[in-house]
Amino acid sequence: MARPMLASDLVDEGRPAALTFDDVPPEFRPSNWRRWLGKVKTRHVAEALVSEIEEKRAREMAASEMRSDAYCQWLADHDLATPSGRPLRGWDSTSLARWEDSQ
Repeated sequence: MARPMLASDLVDEGRPAALTFDDVPPEFRPSNWRRWLGKVKTRHVAEALVSEIEEKRAREMAASEMRSDAYCQWLADHDLATPSGRPLRGWDSTSLARWEDSQ
């Protein structure tokens, strides 16, 4: 009986293996959005505050957006984003969060 094919079997010698969610830096993972709270400045939440959104909620939204933007930039840097900067199919934050929850 033949052994199952592994992803490593598909990689040409001298060519790096395909990236997986394991390769995503921890700071870009959805569960770590709180790490970004310290980077939120007043200018990031000014519009939300004018709209009478509670400051705590505005800061959380800004931190989550900053994390998401950084993740999309990481994807683009690794050719895993569309020309418009959106994640390729299977690399969106929802898929990453599902993977992270399964770990």
